[in-house]
Amino acid sequence: MTNRLHDTEIWTKDWFIDLNVKQKLLVKFLFDNCDCAGFYKISWNLLKFYFSGETITKDDFLKIKQVRFIDDDLVFVEDFALFQCKVKSFDKLNPNNNAHKGVLKLLEKYGIFKAPSEGLVSPTLGAQEKEKEKEEYKDINKVKKLDPYINPIKSFFLDEYKKVFGNVPMLSNSDCNRIVELAADNQNIKELIPIAIARLKCINFGDIGFKPTANWLLKENNFERVINGEFGKKTPYKPPERKTETLPDDERATPEEIRQISEKYSFYKHIKTG
Repeated sequence: MTNRLHDTEIWTKDWFIDLNVKQKLLVKFLFDNCDCAGFYKISWNLLKFYFSGETITKDDFLKIKQVRFIDDDLVFVEDFALFQCKVKSFDKLNPNNNAHKGVLKLLEKYGIFKAPSEGLVSPTLGAQEKEKEKEEYKDINKVKKLDPYINPIKSFFLDEYKKVFGNVPMLSNSDCNRIVELAADNQNIKELIPIAIARLKCINFGDIGFKPTANWLLKENNFERVINGEFGKKTPYKPPERKTETLPDDERATPEEIRQISEKYSFYKHIKTG
């Protein structure tokens, strides 16, 4: 699975302490396998397989504080997306932030939250928002005018990459320009870059012998897709082992039978007389 933020204080929380061992494992399983918004489609047979034949019930899910059922086979971890996106409520999610778009889309799909329409704001609030947009537009243009090769966001990206991978990547012209574009589109780019690089470390397309690097991450849409958790570890392809069949002793040709066959086709005679 992809790399995700984890609350290290969970072990001190009363609701978690009160769970039995099976339910504690279920918490870890659920947090690792739900989608970017916190939804998990239950496969009861799969759970039984992962939990070594032990039955997981609806009550086990309901024991987990943040979990509620959307239908019989779909659960929702209420504060998962808030924790991952570092916001206090769903209305703080930014539809212009690529890391938040996928979350908002899923929340709306399942009827949990819908971002307010621009047409519903009051005239006063609308004027304030327009003024704010003007200022943001100025900031975006300012970022876009930075030199792609010496701007601070690129330096930050290289430093974070070196922390995780131990080396500084060689970036192409398009890679450097892509960093500037990401900075212009995401106000919290300095929060997103460490997350994307940490998740990149966990991605391995072993089936095609490819380990993605900074250049791959900066290709169009890959950064956003990594942030949204669309890539996970790939299981390397292993060709099937070739079995060598050994004939039983009673089915093997004897040395005399081999000599007779060789004589018949002149091979044995050729060796003998040559």
